[in-house]
Amino acid sequence: MTLSHADGFFTVGESHVTCQDYVRCGIFPDGCRVYTIVSDGCSSSKDADIGARLMVLAAEEYIINRNSPLDPQTCFKYINEAARISADAIGLHHMCLDATLIIAIETATQILVYKMGDGVVAFRRRDRTWGYEYHEFVSGAPYYPNYLVDHGRHDAYRSQMAGPVICTTSDGSGEEHHAAITLQDYAKTIGIPIVYQKEHIDMVVLMTDGVCSFRKGSDPVALPVVIQQIIGMYPPVGDWAKRFLKSSCSKHGWQHDDDFGIGAIFVD
Repeated sequence: MTLSHADGFFTVGESHVTCQDYVRCGIFPDGCRVYTIVSDGCSSSKDADIGARLMVLAAEEYIINRNSPLDPQTCFKYINEAARISADAIGLHHMCLDATLIIAIETATQILVYKMGDGVVAFRRRDRTWGYEYHEFVSGAPYYPNYLVDHGRHDAYRSQMAGPVICTTSDGSGEEHHAAITLQDYAKTIGIPIVYQKEHIDMVVLMTDGVCSFRKGSDPVALPVVIQQIIGMYPPVGDWAKRFLKSSCSKHGWQHDDDFGIGAIFVD
């Protein structure tokens, strides 16, 4: 039996009517490894709440039926193509699949994170220090897997949304390090996993960009403050993510304007 645990939760933001984030967690058929998948649908694309779910379900089918690590050249493209079949079956336009995707997969010795679009990935080391990283698209439009199989929209995105991508990392001290890269250079990293060694890491947390929308009253809550609260939740089992939102946030008087989805893997 697996000694790891995966948990997730998603909820609508204060400024939204429908939640367009979706999270799914599970155990691989071998019973020894877990996974979690997080998606954030585009608020300006019709039926993106359904599209985010279709993307996550397609990703789940893909990772369960293939060995890790995933093929970096084809994984996001295959997942989107599978989601398009599902969208066609229920009569939805392919634009509903405009959604980010973050996948965390446990192997015997590692946690592998595959990411396309924005969102935050945080981790906790076994000495209880922690850090995080995320990408921000200056154009305001994330690079969705949906563009990989639609050449017309892909070309339009690359020409019209060609602003830089800001890569932010932090070791948890509150100090952030920023680096700007071109969209072309970001595209070269798609499908290449972030690798965490389980001997050094006991927690990996995937979050949609709604984690950046927390506030107390009218005052924004800094991202490191939110992550520190999430990382420090104990015990990290059961409805861990839901407890953060329903008890910890209430205690601090925090609200989030954007939809928020969170998925995590905890390694014993």
